[in-house]
Amino acid sequence: MKRNVFKYLTLLALCAASAHTKTVTNKTFFMPRSVHNNLAMEYSTWHSQISKKEDRNWAGSVQATGFFQASTNKSNLGNYFGEFAENQDVLRDYISVVGEDLITGDPVPARDPDGIESQYIFHHMQPVAVQPDIGGKIRFKPYQETYGLRFDYHQNIVKDFYFKASLPVVNVKNNISTSDIGEQRALINDPGAPYAGKNLYDYLKGNLAVTTADGAGYEDNLQNALTHAKLDGKKDKAGVADIDLAIGYNFWKKRGNHIGVYLDVTIPTGNSPKGEFLFEPICGNGQHWAFGGGLDTKFRLWNKKNDSINLLVVADLKYLFQDTEKRTLSLLNDHGNKINFGHYYLGGEKDAYPTFPLANVLTQDLKIRPGLQFEGLVDLAFESTNLTFDIGYNIFSKEEESVFLKNTWPTATYAIANPTFDTQIAFDPATDYAAAMLIAGSIEQKHLDFDAVRHPRYTTHKIYGALGYAFNDWKFPLMLGLGTSYEFTGGNAALENYALWCKAGLSF
Repeated sequence: MKRNVFKYLTLLALCAASAHTKTVTNKTFFMPRSVHNNLAMEYSTWHSQISKKEDRNWAGSVQATGFFQASTNKSNLGNYFGEFAENQDVLRDYISVVGEDLITGDPVPARDPDGIESQYIFHHMQPVAVQPDIGGKIRFKPYQETYGLRFDYHQNIVKDFYFKASLPVVNVKNNISTSDIGEQRALINDPGAPYAGKNLYDYLKGNLAVTTADGAGYEDNLQNALTHAKLDGKKDKAGVADIDLAIGYNFWKKRGNHIGVYLDVTIPTGNSPKGEFLFEPICGNGQHWAFGGGLDTKFRLWNKKNDSINLLVVADLKYLFQDTEKRTLSLLNDHGNKINFGHYYLGGEKDAYPTFPLANVLTQDLKIRPGLQFEGLVDLAFESTNLTFDIGYNIFSKEEESVFLKNTWPTATYAIANPTFDTQIAFDPATDYAAAMLIAGSIEQKHLDFDAVRHPRYTTHKIYGALGYAFNDWKFPLMLGLGTSYEFTGGNAALENYALWCKAGLSF
């Protein structure tokens, strides 16, 4: 029996570990591993309480775990949201906009062949100033901090059946963490101009708009502010990061050893993405129901009086069902190649007047199907009377998401706006498009970059250690514990982070 169990678990672990984790870029959405999926935090120390032979009335155990977690791979996450600079053949963790003199048309500063020409994010059909145009480079190094309190409950029912539940209350803080690279060139114009003093930061934060038509030339250059995929510093979200309920059965249990299976369901209680900010905080798994099951085992490798060495092997497999989320698509050209930061280009709408950042309309209701995720744990536990020390390894793997439009994309409606388009005249995508962007005419469904919003497949690896003590001589044993972990990955599709936790539990 033991040999077959180990073969099965080894196969699952190898399958998960072989999932390809790659370095990606040109993304507009990031879905990290939910703090709800954390076998290391759940099982450390507590396993010594829930696996004991219970002789109390209710045979239940509850624990509360306070935790703090912070990511460490800022540069890799910057590349995730950055671009592939084709002319330099490198990944870049920044956005580059090349300004130009509105009178001479000369670039200010020197032209960046992989940057965005400012005329595509700041509309100036007719020059109304003599100062250089908007330009600069902004680097982003995103990071996340999460803290909260996790509650777990385990209840023996009849014979070898049991019920368990978990509920984490969390606060997730995301920071896109922008910084300058060189000079940020502002629009230093006539103080009466509606955009005087604005720079690239203002555009990306949604603070740059030209809505004044006062006969001074501005009415030719109207543009609305960015409303989605904004880069605007720190954002946080608090809530319950999903509720997990499970029922299990230990079909083999003897002298501190057991092999059990369980079925579980995840009830989504967190928030769903809205697409307003590029790196938005998500509590839970984005409002997706999940169903799955797992294997829960513990084997006593050595025992002498009150001392023992135990091996825990746990495997959990879930399927996350499809639900609707708002995410910001980007753009492909007519040849199917990515347009770097295409969602930030100014566009026009048929029979409308102002230009607008295309992210405003590329943020769509999408049907997202996360699919399968696997989590496994191998824990070596040293127990001496009331003391428990755990060292272990935790693997987590998630397949690539499937993404579909929920609604029909409108045809012959939107296009990247030609810088010469006069906003006093109704926009026509058949004639007012920017040919230099290699989208000959209107933006059709074939030009939508679904890969920009699709979170790729990834695998993470976590090592951890924990120390705990239980007052087992008490009528209602009290458990106390401390733990720490570090999670790492290949590529940049997941968070690397460290975590600290402390826990207290009560058995009754």
